[in-house]
This record gives sequence, C-alpha cells and structure tokens, in this order.
Amino acid sequence: MGKQTMGVPVLLSLGLSLVFAGDQAGLNINDREYLDMPGLSVLVFHNNYPEGHQGGVELIQHGERIVTNGDLRLEPTPGQWNPLPRPGKRIADRRAGRISVPLHYPEADLDYTIHVSAEGKKILLTVELEKPPDESWVGKAGFQIEIFPALYFGKTWMLGDRSGVFPRQFNGPVADEEDGPGPVPLAEGKRFVAASGEDERRIAVTSLGGELRFYDGRFPDNNGWFVIREEIPAGQSGVVISWKIEPSVLPDWKRRPVILHSQVGYHPGQEKRILIELDSRDKDRKKAELIRFEEEGGIRVVRTSVPRDWGRFLRYDYAVFDVTDVRTPGLYAVRYGEIESHVFRLAADIYARDVWQPTLETYFPVQMCHMQVRDRFRIWHGACHLDDALQAPTRHNHIDGYRSGEETETAYRPFEHVPGLNAGGWHDAGDYDIAAGSQSRTVFALALAAEQFHVRGDQVTVDYENRMVRLHRPDGVPDIVQQIEHGVLAVLSGYRIQGHCFPGIISATVEQYVHLGDGVTMTDGMVYDASGDTLPEPRHLPGAMDDRWVFTNRSTPLEYLATRALTAASRVLRSHNESLARECLETALRAWTFEQRHEPKPHRSAYIPGDSEAEEILATIELFLTTQDDAFLDLLEKKQETIAQKIDAVGWSLARILPFIESEKTRILFETLIRGLAEKRTDPLLANPFGVPFEPQIWGAAWGLQSRALRHYFLHRAFPALFDREGVFRVVDYVLGCHPGSSTSLVSGVGSHSLIPAYGVNREDGSYIPGGMVSGVALIRPDFPELKEPWPYLWQQSEYVMPGAAEYIFCVLAAEALLRE
Repeated sequence: MGKQTMGVPVLLSLGLSLVFAGDQAGLNINDREYLDMPGLSVLVFHNNYPEGHQGGVELIQHGERIVTNGDLRLEPTPGQWNPLPRPGKRIADRRAGRISVPLHYPEADLDYTIHVSAEGKKILLTVELEKPPDESWVGKAGFQIEIFPALYFGKTWMLGDRSGVFPRQFNGPVADEEDGPGPVPLAEGKRFVAASGEDERRIAVTSLGGELRFYDGRFPDNNGWFVIREEIPAGQSGVVISWKIEPSVLPDWKRRPVILHSQVGYHPGQEKRILIELDSRDKDRKKAELIRFEEEGGIRVVRTSVPRDWGRFLRYDYAVFDVTDVRTPGLYAVRYGEIESHVFRLAADIYARDVWQPTLETYFPVQMCHMQVRDRFRIWHGACHLDDALQAPTRHNHIDGYRSGEETETAYRPFEHVPGLNAGGWHDAGDYDIAAGSQSRTVFALALAAEQFHVRGDQVTVDYENRMVRLHRPDGVPDIVQQIEHGVLAVLSGYRIQGHCFPGIISATVEQYVHLGDGVTMTDGMVYDASGDTLPEPRHLPGAMDDRWVFTNRSTPLEYLATRALTAASRVLRSHNESLARECLETALRAWTFEQRHEPKPHRSAYIPGDSEAEEILATIELFLTTQDDAFLDLLEKKQETIAQKIDAVGWSLARILPFIESEKTRILFETLIRGLAEKRTDPLLANPFGVPFEPQIWGAAWGLQSRALRHYFLHRAFPALFDREGVFRVVDYVLGCHPGSSTSLVSGVGSHSLIPAYGVNREDGSYIPGGMVSGVALIRPDFPELKEPWPYLWQQSEYVMPGAAEYIFCVLAAEALLRE
C-alpha cells in the first residue's frame, strides 16, 4: 500500500468515508460532510460553479453524477451569464443527520437556507426563506435541480397526467413573451419519475406542498440540462419548498473495476504500470492477465498476477499491475476478472505516427483563422473574419474576461475599423476569439518543440495568397514552421499597428460569441463604416455592425510573454522565412527595451499572465539564448532576489543558460536554487497512484500537468540525477488514458478509445476535431473524479484549447526523445 503524506494532499489521498452511527443501510453523513451509502452520494454545495453545471445539491448514483445545481434560481432555465446566489458556510450536523447551507441572492434580495437530510435511502430537502419574496420575483424565483441529459435520452419520464421519453435534441416548445422567447414546461404535477423500471437510473421527486414543473433546459443555451422546478409561493417565509427525492439504489452495489492505461501504448523500455481502479468496498482481488493478440488469430496470455494494492485515492482503491519487464513488441490488452481493457501497442516506434501528428496536421490547421480549410471533400470552414476588427469601446468589461481601459491607446476611435488584423491567429478554443496571451503561449511551446526535436513533418499546404489551407497535401514547408508563422502574424499585428501587443479580438455580442457553425458565417466579411453620427447596436445581419472588436491596451506581463514567444519563434523561422524571423526578434527587442525603461502597466484582460516579474525573467532568458548578448545575463545577475522568489516559475528556463554564466558565484547560486526545486519535491507515487500532481481546481488537470512536464524536461536535461524522466512519461500516459475515473485518451482520435465528441466548434454536431486536446478529468469536490462522456458541453472537462494542444505536442516529442537515448 502506498505511503501517504500529511497536509492538504492527505484529503485527496486518504479518501476516508467514516460513517456516523446510524442506519448503515441508508444515507449517513460522512467525514467529508456529504450523505453517502453504497451506490448513492448527496453533495451539498461542495462545488460552486453552477454556470458549469457543478454546484448546489448534487446526486451521484451508481458512479454517475445525475443531478446538479439544486438551488434557487430566478428563471427556469438560466443561461451561462445569469445572476447567481452566494452560498455561506455549510453546516453538517451529523447527530441530527442534516446538512444546511445559508445563501444570499443579491439580485432578488433573498436570504434563505437549504436543508438536506435523509430518511433511509430517501432525501428530504427544504428551502427556508427569512422573509417573503418581493412581489416582482413571484413567478420567477424557484427551487430547481438539473438532470444530466446524456444518461436519460430515450428513457421514460412521468409528471402529473403527462409522460414521455427524454428527447435527444431540444424540440421546444417556447413561448413568445414580452422580454423574448421563454421556455414552456413539458408537464406539471406533484410527483416526477425518471427512468421508471430502470433500477440503475430511476429517480423520483415529490413536492410535499407545491407543483413541480419539468423543463427541457437546453433553451436558451444548447449546453443546458433537464430541469425540475417549483416556484416560491407569494407572501410566505419559513419553509416554502419541501421535496422528497427517491433515487433507486441497487442492493450491495459496487462500481465495476476500471483498467487504466495509455490508450496508445508504451515503448518496450519504459515503465508500464497498469492501474486497476476499484470500488472502496471491493476487497476481492482477482488475477490480472496481460494478453497479446497473435497474428494467426486468437490471443496469448503472457503475464498473470494479482495486482499489488496501492491504497486509497479520492473515493477509489487502486491496485498496480506492473508489466515493465515485458518488452516484446505487439498488440496487447489487460483482463481483470470479466473486464477487458482496450487494445494498446508495445513498440519502439510508439510515438512515430498517429499520436502527436493529428494535433499538428489536423487540429492546428482547422483552428486557423482568416483562412479557408479544406480536407479532401470536406471544407472545415471558410476564410472567416476578414472584416477584423473594430476598436473596442473604452471603460468596458466584456465577455470572457476582456477589458478595456480609460483610453484605446491607439490612433483609432471606439468602433472605428483597425486595419491589419485579418491575418494569422487560431480560433482560441471551442470558440472563435483570438487572445494574444493564448496565442503567445502556443507559439512559444511550438517553437520549443521545433527547436528541441527538429520536427520536419510536412502534410499540410498553407497558401496565404489565396487564403487556403489544404490538409493531407504537402507543400515542402514543415507544418510546425507554418503554424508558428500563423501564430506570429497574430502576435505581431498589434506591434505593426501601434507598437505593442493587443490583448485580443472577440465577438461584440454574446449572440455571436456562442456561435456554432462555420466561422465564415459569424460576420459578413465586410468592414463596417462607423463614421456616421449615430452608432447602431451590434447586430448579426449582412451589412450591419457585426465585426469583431479588438481590445488594445498595453499590458506589461503580456508584453514580456509576447517577447519570449516572438524571440523563440525567430530562432525557428531563421532558415525558412528570414525576414519574418528578423521582424520577430527586432519587435521583441523593442518591446523588452520599452518595458525596461517604463513603469510596469499591469492591465488585466483575458488570458494575460498575472506574474509580470516571472515573465520578465523568462523573456530575458529567451533574448539571451537568441542574441548571446551578455547584457541580458547582466540583468539576470542583478535580478537574483527576484529569481529566488520566482524559482518555481523560472527555474526550468534558467537551467538552459547555466553553461553560459561566467560568474562562478552566480552560477552556483542559480544551481543551488534549482537543486532546491528537487529537494522540495516528494515522490509523486506517494500522493497518488498516477505519479503526477493531481490538483484540479475547476478545470481538469491535464493542461497544468503538461506545462509541468515541459518544464520538467528541461530540468531533467540539466540535472538528470535530480529530475528523472518519469516526470515526462507519466504525464504523457495520464493524457493518453491513465487517469482517474476512466481510461479515455484526452486527445480526440488518438488511441484506441478517446474523447469523442468534445467541446470544439463542431460540438453541436456530436463531432470532434482530430488531435484536439482537452483538460480532462475534473474533481467534483470533495472526492469524485469525473469525465462526462459522451457529452461535449462541459468546457471545464472537454474543451479544446491551443496552448494545451501545443504543449501536448511538446510532451510527446520529449518522451520520444528520451526513449531514444
């Protein structure tokens, strides 16, 4: 059993579920302050991200989170940007068997408490108001729960005198109301039953005092869930809502074991730890078998043993089936009892094809803005956003974190067209904005990958003259170089126009921001003329003001981030596009020099890093590596105190320049600081069986792990005895399927089983973009690892992003390089 460390990680690693004395056959409050029994958990405001369908009262039934967001809301099917209540401190009274949370709703001036208790396997829920609601909120405010759609499609529902099956798509109806279309309940009554006759998913909700309404919550937002709701009555305080919730619970239910492994496979010479994820009550350890598929047909069992217990992590137990000494190439799978894993390869060329290549050769080209993208018969999208962009208004807080200051800091008035922005850049994620911070991080990771691993693959044609990209058609230029060029064009655009990096370009309205479909239909492609005296509201109509906005305020941390991206890119572009490489370096030098001579300007906007001092150090290191100018080393020597404070963020990059530092005193100091990073590290396998720091907040952990692995690679190169190569391999294995909760590759279309569909721009079609990489398993606090599939609407689990894709490419190439040694 793995040893455990104390402190914060112990809460994750021990995964205790001590039950207070009471009816062991029913729900009881455990040490983590939620109601629990085999097959059912009731979380009470352990999570507070309702816009991401993660919060309020939540039910986990037979290993699936089926209910979330049990709370008061001011509309039946709230959208992503609607007002939210503020929860107070949870009170878990284990003696009384009741969990209570006080809340305040500022918009409605409502103070209330939600109480949750149990009666055997039944859940009793009440809402207690401190005072009656204002009359203006009567008929609007109500308590509701959301039911996860994908598990109920095609299953039965009943309420009042109505019944039906849960529809796969939103069918309406909607009502024409004064303030716009509104949802219409599908049924009303006292008792709602879902999945009648199906013991694994049945749930019943009974109102003990009012009327329930059932809504299809996928209006107005496509990513909504089904909703059960009861309105708050007028003129009443005290207990105004009283529900009895009855989820079915299978007797003696235990979660089926899950076999966790890389869905791609392993190099013969690397560690191969297959994990078996087990219900904490499952103490019957079975034999595991490693089987190899034979050329003549059939299989051969090549290894049999009882997996070694690791211990508890989160709510599951883990056992390790170590087959590291198996080195014969071939196709393999693992059996554990009646469970069999997906197929994986064992091969010396495990990363040579179909692993990082779909990301570079398909995902990146598909995300290219301002270009038409063709793939054989398919057109991914047209040459979009050619009318970019209008100057954003001043003193404005916009969607997705974009902000503008008191002035535009350009020569352009608000809503005036800013020329020179309709070239380069990638659609940032599952949406279409072009954020300079994200673009810079992406360029930087690609440049490091190209430089370190000499990537030469050529499968894509990029034709700027005709704004055309063609997949699976070589053009003689390495694909990674062309992608770096495309990202650089976006980063350079602000410098070319006004001498500093523009934070980004984004839609003017929420209606456009949530656009799903061909990006070329998002705007009309015609530059809007804002010279008239009267400026109309942005409208999504041909010839109207539908152009995207560009946010233009200078920000010191963004300037340094852009500097290191452009500097690294210049080294890669030298042999392919000398003039662009020169512009990148000259621009970076000017930006760095300007920031050195002026007071920092910490303008905050979307995707701008928060640590200006760390970014300054990283940019200075890149400039030295490129120019070999000792003036940059001199500055670093003067910044020793800052470097010591920021060593976690800059140590990996500092390690790259140690051989160039002539001052023995300075070199020893920096080496000591980097060695201190190793001394602070504990064995990752003591904290969890995956050997990686699993510390998700809201979003899944994979992107952060890849960033760590990138930094770890350079530390390993400089200090191989202190930083082993497993810090890279285990992250790659994690991303490719060896993670908590499921064994799904987090890169769509890569490996035997991968996340399809995902939160890309084609998610509404239930589709995916090959090579798109997601953040993956989220932690539903306190102890439930979750990757909802197939469900492409939880951005915090399944959204594609550009930096994550670029760092994925780097990490796989790093693993391949280490395995060749």
